[in-house]
Amino acid sequence: AGMTQTKKLKDFFIDIKVPKRLRDQVPILCDGEKILWVVGHRVDARVLASEDSAKLLQIVVEPTNVKPKRPESRIKQQGGTDESDEFGYFGSPF
Repeated sequence: AGMTQTKKLKDFFIDIKVPKRLRDQVPILCDGEKILWVVGHRVDARVLASEDSAKLLQIVVEPTNVKPKRPESRIKQQGGTDESDEFGYFGSPF
C-alpha cells in the first residue's frame, strides 16, 4: 500500500527497522521535489495505478553484481613510534 501522509525519510527507515549502515544503499525514486518510491519498501499513494490512470509507467529495479564497499578496517603497522603511526586505515579494494 502507498503512503498517504508525509514522513521524514529517517523516521520511515527507523519505523521499518532498516539498519543505519544500510540506509544509504536503499534506492530512492524522486520527482525532483518529493520521494515517489523507497525501492523495496513503499510507494507514494499519488503515483499508484488507479481506475482513472490514463498511462502507466513500469519501473523495474534489479540488483547488480557490484558488491557494496566494506567499511574501512584497521590494521596495526610494524614499527610505529608515535600514536598516529600505530594504526593504518585501508579502504576496500572495490
